[in-house]
Amino acid sequence: MRRLRVLTVAVVFAASLLCAGSSAFAGNRPVELPLAGVRADPAVPTLRQVLGFDWAERSTTPKQIERYVQALAAAAPARA
Repeated sequence: MRRLRVLTVAVVFAASLLCAGSSAFAGNRPVELPLAGVRADPAVPTLRQVLGFDWAERSTTPKQIERYVQALAAAAPARA
């Protein structure tokens, strides 16, 4: 069950990245992360801390997305 949940989150995450990328190519301004005014939990790792690069610096493979989602789940198990 937990593996299915992680896989579902990874698929949704990947789809959101594809949608964000397609809007950037359509001429829309992409969402900039981190969002202004949002305080992040320091216990939750950033993409850079887990994968070594920031949002929109390069394409993310499905395996890397799964790795990041697993790191998020491990950092905040009550929210997984």
